[in-house]
Amino acid sequence: METLPSGDSHKEDLKVIKEEIHRINEIVDQFLRFAKPAPPLLERGDVVSIFEETLQLLKRQNREATHYRSRRVPALPIILMGS
Repeated sequence: METLPSGDSHKEDLKVIKEEIHRINEIVDQFLRFAKPAPPLLERGDVVSIFEETLQLLKRQNREATHYRSRRVPALPIILMGS
């Protein structure tokens, strides 16, 4: 494009082609990221606290869920979980 004279009609065509190539490259990159997802990010988590938080959410939606709260949840080890 830089070597063409400023009044050349092909200069605008080349500019459009360059923009479209960039747009197509972005689409292909997005498709490849979708087709090959990244490995899951694992972090250490406490299952009991997640269980208790879930029960609190259920408690708000359903009064019958409160009887689960009275059960003692055994101590569980910290595990790796996906977020």
